[in-house]
Amino acid sequence: MNHALTRRGHATVSAATVRSAVGLGIRVMIEETLLRLGASDDVDEMLAEFLEYYEANIARESRPFPGAIAALKRLAAEGATLAVCTNKQERLSRLLLQRLDLEDYFSAIAGLDTFLVSKPDPSHLTDTIALAGGHPSRALMIGDSDFDLMTAKAACVRSSW
Repeated sequence: MNHALTRRGHATVSAATVRSAVGLGIRVMIEETLLRLGASDDVDEMLAEFLEYYEANIARESRPFPGAIAALKRLAAEGATLAVCTNKQERLSRLLLQRLDLEDYFSAIAGLDTFLVSKPDPSHLTDTIALAGGHPSRALMIGDSDFDLMTAKAACVRSSW
């Protein structure tokens, strides 16, 4: 985000500010960040610049949460079917998971553009579960944002933070 902001002459923002705007996709994150800065810009151009930089640097600072890989291994060993439901574009989600050597853990990867809806619409989650061959009554959403928990609740899927 800060790369896109500084290229256009805007001030940088803290990681906490960016995190608070994450969850509904990059376009919304850019719009929210500009709003918080009291700035305006061509969001479409900024989005294109952001995506170009993001793709080229996708795994530069991204790391799995501590304990995530061990949890994935344990769940897979116990027979769980794992899936990703994200508001990141599917292509970029797959690229990030590939670069982090995590893609093979997941039976389905659904992004912002996989279905006609995205989080917090509950269909994004239930369609992801179906894509993985599961059923919402047997699923558990492990999220990292309020949007994940809101989505799970709306989909009547158990959730954990």
